[in-house]
Amino acid sequence: MTVKDTVNQVISVVKEGDKELMTIYYNLLGEVDYKDVYKYDAQGKKIGSEFYEGGKQTMYYDYSYDEKDQMILSEAYRIETDSFVYNTAWRYNQDTTRSGYINDEGKFVAQYIYIKNESDDDLQAIYIRRDGSLNKTEYSYTEHDTDGEWLERTASRDGEIYAIETRERRDYE
Repeated sequence: MTVKDTVNQVISVVKEGDKELMTIYYNLLGEVDYKDVYKYDAQGKKIGSEFYEGGKQTMYYDYSYDEKDQMILSEAYRIETDSFVYNTAWRYNQDTTRSGYINDEGKFVAQYIYIKNESDDDLQAIYIRRDGSLNKTEYSYTEHDTDGEWLERTASRDGEIYAIETRERRDYE
C-alpha cells in the first residue's frame, strides 16, 4: 500500500499477505528518505525493526507487548554503539490510546491521547503540552476503501477545518 499525505510525503507499506515487511518514507523529490524493515519471531509476532537512513542501518527497535498482545513499548538503539536513544510507550483503555514515553523514574508520561471509533479510526488526537494545556484535533472521515482503511478525512480545531488529509492506496503484485 502506498499512501500520499497532504504535504505530499509518500509512504509505502510493503506487505506479504497481512504481514508488514517494511515501511518506506520518501522525501518530496520522490527519493527514499528512510525505511523501517520489520523483524518477526518464529510465531510471526512483530518484535522490532531495523531503521535505515541513506541506505545504511543507523538504529534498531525492540517492541514489547502486554497480555492482550497490544504493543506497549518501542525502544530505539543506535547501531554503532548499541546505546539506548529513546522510547515510545502506549497505554490502552476501551476506546482510547495514550502514547508517550517512560521517563527516567520508570513512569509513563502521556503526550498524546487518541480517542477511536469502533473501526479504530482516530476521532480525536489530544496533544498534552508540557504546561498541561491541551491541543485537540478532531477528525471526521469522508471516504474508506473496501478494506475499511480511511482514504479521506478532515482535521479541525475549535470547530474550524484546518486540513483535509487524503491517502491513495496502490496494491502491487
